[in-house]
Formats: sequence, structure tokens, C-alpha cells
Amino acid sequence: MVVTQPAGSLSDNNYFSILQVKNIEQCNRSLESLMGSNAIKEELYNGYAIRFIDRKWILKDLFGSLFSPVNRFYYSVIGNYLVVGNQASVIRGYINDYKTNNLLIKEDRYKALATHVPRKGNIFFYCSIPQSEKVFSSIAAPAWVTWLASYGDVLKNWNGLTFSISNSNGLFTTSGCLGYFNKNTMGPQLAWNTKLDTTIATGPFMPAGINGLILVQDVSNQLYAFDHSGNIVWKKKLESKIMSDVYAVDYYQQLGNQYLLNTHSFIYLIDSTSKDVGNYPFRLPAEASAGLSLMYGNEISDTRYFIPCRNLRLFGYSLNGKPLTGLGTVKLPGVVQRPVLINEKAKRLILLDESGLCYTMDLSGTRMNSVKEKIFLNEGENFIASNNSEILFFYRSAIGQINRVGVDGSIFRVFENEVDSVYAFTYGDINGDQQPDWIISNSNGINFRTEDNVSLFKYNSVEPFFSIEYFILGEKVYVAASTDQRLFWFNRDGSLAEGFPLTGKGKPIIKKGSSSENYLLIKGGDDNISLYILQ
Repeated sequence: MVVTQPAGSLSDNNYFSILQVKNIEQCNRSLESLMGSNAIKEELYNGYAIRFIDRKWILKDLFGSLFSPVNRFYYSVIGNYLVVGNQASVIRGYINDYKTNNLLIKEDRYKALATHVPRKGNIFFYCSIPQSEKVFSSIAAPAWVTWLASYGDVLKNWNGLTFSISNSNGLFTTSGCLGYFNKNTMGPQLAWNTKLDTTIATGPFMPAGINGLILVQDVSNQLYAFDHSGNIVWKKKLESKIMSDVYAVDYYQQLGNQYLLNTHSFIYLIDSTSKDVGNYPFRLPAEASAGLSLMYGNEISDTRYFIPCRNLRLFGYSLNGKPLTGLGTVKLPGVVQRPVLINEKAKRLILLDESGLCYTMDLSGTRMNSVKEKIFLNEGENFIASNNSEILFFYRSAIGQINRVGVDGSIFRVFENEVDSVYAFTYGDINGDQQPDWIISNSNGINFRTEDNVSLFKYNSVEPFFSIEYFILGEKVYVAASTDQRLFWFNRDGSLAEGFPLTGKGKPIIKKGSSSENYLLIKGGDDNISLYILQ
């Protein structure tokens, strides 16, 4: 019987039963016999079969009441072990960890303690003090929480404790170990993983950071709101799929959070209790062809957003829902299928239509100029805004070249002699010289290089990286890069951070937390999301 406790109160996802299997074929036959004539439900996941036996209390009947928390029987044979859990998502998570070698037995902290204590006892308990701070804080009395806050830095230098209780012929023996480990845990700590009712369609989003909600929508158009403990706050059915990013705004000017987004037909502004704000939602004059783009201002009237529609019009609204004067009367040359890019320094709106025509407008909708050549982006890709008033944006061409576009519409290739096609890119100051550097993914892995093409670092990989993000957290710089199934996290010197890669899909969301920790939100799979704490 295994009990884990990443954060919050215990739930079905924290209980496992793991049994060593001597003969896998005999094990499967024995389990199949429990079903009799009924068929066993099965899914294949990451090279393993996950099965479900529709009978309750199997483990309790076999081993006693200690096993009653595992009252359902989802299982898979992984290695030489039969792993049983209450939900298929629990087994999927275990398979992911097993495949990526993200196991407790690999941790230095665990190995330093476990070598001194026999692990074959009837009860074996292990607790890493630095990694369990959130657990204690969630269940401890207020006086203990205050004590933890006062001595948190000291406790982080203690490795943890472990003990074993064994029963042999009526004789109980106990052994334990409390250890000091002069090395702070810097890797990611899983706060929680939670599963949706069905497959994720859009998201997750964490627009307000640790002060707001985590939002995600499934394929049934249901919008979920989670708090930062992984609890569902509410669900809200929308009429169709979310097309935009989700933006956090303060509509009431009271330091609160409301969430702005659009579907094909409506603009929504939803408060933290799932209620619609003001006159929202309201129907668009025509079906949206892309998501809205928000431009923040100091006042409600200054905060505005732009959304292209299929009637060849660009509409703009202030946050109170009132249309911006003049925008809706401007006819567009073609259907714009990507969100409008806003370059606030140049005060330009950049639009790309389905024919490849890219052009700019000022903030009132007046047409300015066109990019000299047609631009075609790959599915799911967008422009990257520039922080230079002379450069409107960067983009990756359909053949894998990085180009920049000037305010006059001219296009320049960033690296003229680049032979290999680029899979993904971003830029930021890597070497600390206050100048932007490039982080580029190609068939050889990831290259960190200066703007004049001097190589800084390389990370060789046969796994292609399809998205790259640059982050500044406090005074430190990091780069996150994602493959189809894994998330990598690089330090400023190009080295892989401790505890990575993690199993996850899509672009990560990084938000600043307290002075000592930050939050990492990712899709753990097709139907679940995970929140990690980074220290």
C-alpha cells in the first residue's frame, strides 16, 4: 500500500497498491478470471495496457481494511509490478514517471536515508522535509504554520526522516533515520495533478498568476476554474470553443480579477465566481475569425481589445464593452485567421490574412503599409512581437527561416547562412550583456547564440523541440523548451536544471510566486493538468 501526498487534503489520486509479480502471464490470467464472462475495459497508453475491473473492494477483501482507500481497480503491469489505482489517470501518471525515470529511488535525498533502514518492513515511512513544506502547511495548526515560516530555511537543510516497522513471529522491530543533507532541493515539486471529465480543448491558462484562477476548457465546451490547490471552484458551459487567450482584467477597479475571452460568436467577461460581468457576454456582429488581442490601459476606457471577424471587419471594444469609434467600418482585404499582433512601442496593429498578405494599421484602424512579401505560417504559429520600435515583429517562415519585419514592411533574414531548418525560436538576454540573444531549436537540439551569430551554448538532442520560452524569474534567467511529450528547463549557462525533463505537453506557463518559489503549469496529458513549484 502506497500513500503519496503532494499537496492539500488526501484524495483518491494519492493511494496506490503495488504488488511484485513473479509471473506476468499468470497474473493477467488471474485478474481476468475475476471478471468472469464480462469483458475487461482496456486502453493502451505509452506502451502499456491500462485495464479496469468493475468490482469494488478487491484489495480490501484480499489484504484487509488498510487497503480500503483503493476501492476501484484500474491496473497495469509495469516492469515486474502490478500497479493498482482508483483512476486511469493515476496509472498514466505512474507510467509517465516510470518511462522518464522520475522515481523516488533515483533521488539523492531518498538514497541517503533509505540505505540505513530496511525497506521490507510491514510499514515503511519516508518524508523529505524540504519537499514536504506545502504538505505540512496545508494540514498543520496555525501555530505550527507560524513555526514553519520562522524556521523554514533551517528545515530545508535537513534531509528528512524515515522509519520501518517489521513484524516477524509476533516480534515487532522498529528502525529509523533522521538525516542532514547540505543541499537545497532546487528541482520542481509537484503540487497537484488533476483530471478533466474529458479531453482538453484549450488551455490551461493562469492569467492572474498566484492571485487568480487556473482555467481550462474540455472538448464538451465546459470551462473549468481551479484554485492553486487543484480544487475545482466552478464549471461553466460555453456555447463553443475558446478561440483566444484568457486575459485577467480589473473591471471594477477594486484589485480583483475578471477573465476576458472570446468564442466564435461571443465575448465573455467572467468573474471569479463564474458570473458574467456587466453586459457580457455579448454577440459579435459576425463570426470571429481569430481570438481577441488585449491592450491594457490605466483606466477601463483605456483598456481595449481588437478582434477580426469573417465579414472582413476588424472590431474594437473598450473593456466596458462599448465599440471603439471607426474600427468596424474598415473593410479588410481578406479573412484574418490569427489574433492581431499589437506593437505598443510602434503603436501598430499587425494583421495577417489567409492569402499571406500582412499589413499594419494604427490604433484607430487607419491602414498604414504592407509587408513587402507574403507570409505563410505553420499551423498554430504566430508572430513574436519586438520590443524595438524599428522592428515590428519576428516570425518563422514555412520553410524554417527566422525573419524580422521593419516598420516600413521590409523583411530581413536574421541568419543569412543558416542551413538547417528552425523548428522553434525565441530571444532574450542569455549572456548578461543587456543585448538580446537567440535560442533556436533545429535537428541538432537547441543552440544559444548572440545576435551576431556567436555560439554561446548547445544542448544536443535527437528529440525535436517545437516550442521555446524565455523567462526572467527574480534575478535569474531560464529557458523552457517542449517536445511532443516532455518539458525541458535550462539554466542561463545552457545546462539542464535539476529535476527535468518533466512529462508534459504544449507550452508551459510560468508565474512569479513568493521570493523563494515560482509556479509552473503544464498539460500533464490529453485530459489532465499539473502544477509544479519551482525553487
